[in-house]
Amino acid sequence: FHCLVPLVESVWEHYGRAPIVYDLGLTPEQRDSLRAEVISIDVDVTFDQWVDAEGGTFIQATHKPMCVHDYWQRYDEPMVLVDADCFFRTRVDFGSDYDVAVTMKTGNGLDLGDTFGGILNTGVIVLNNAAEPLVAAWVEACHEAGTTDQKAMVDVLAESVDWSAGHGSVQAWRGLRVKLLDTDTYNDFHLRDGDVFHFKGGRHDAATFAELIATVRAGKNVRNVYKQLTGRRPWYKRLFGR
Repeated sequence: FHCLVPLVESVWEHYGRAPIVYDLGLTPEQRDSLRAEVISIDVDVTFDQWVDAEGGTFIQATHKPMCVHDYWQRYDEPMVLVDADCFFRTRVDFGSDYDVAVTMKTGNGLDLGDTFGGILNTGVIVLNNAAEPLVAAWVEACHEAGTTDQKAMVDVLAESVDWSAGHGSVQAWRGLRVKLLDTDTYNDFHLRDGDVFHFKGGRHDAATFAELIATVRAGKNVRNVYKQLTGRRPWYKRLFGR
């Protein structure tokens, strides 16, 4: 919840409207305190368990496509689906030349052989109304044992999407247009200079997050502060032993 409050504020700041928050466990006090449209939803999957995989340990988060499906029963406009630990640093131009846009990893973090954590980060996804067939396939894949929302999306798109086509490519999936955006800009979990910051993992520890979000608001270097908080020295100090 401590991450959700700044996210809601960032949506108001850059979009001037209330975000829609799907509630899977907020208290009444938390619901009432948010300047958001809060929707309670029940899902038929375990979404808060952890899965061990070769590339690490991942939260299941398999509720996400169910939230999207519910959204389209209520609204008739595209959506930007973001995790609760994201933060808009600006009003983002996601473009419009696609039906679904997912954020693919970059640089050394991209590992096409790791379907759990090496290809996509599903903390930010853009979906136009035509994308319902893909969401239905995502829902089905999220019911598989031992999966996560991230792996399920990779498995679904891998039917026809060629990851090696790279960032910016628009490819076909059952007649839908799927665009591969880069995480550096649209889902920046490295906290460098992206339009959307993603405070995933240890970054959303309550005390750490409070310092990081204060740093964002002060316009200072968030990545350096995160390294200091986690005891990591800058690369040049590690290289020269200082």
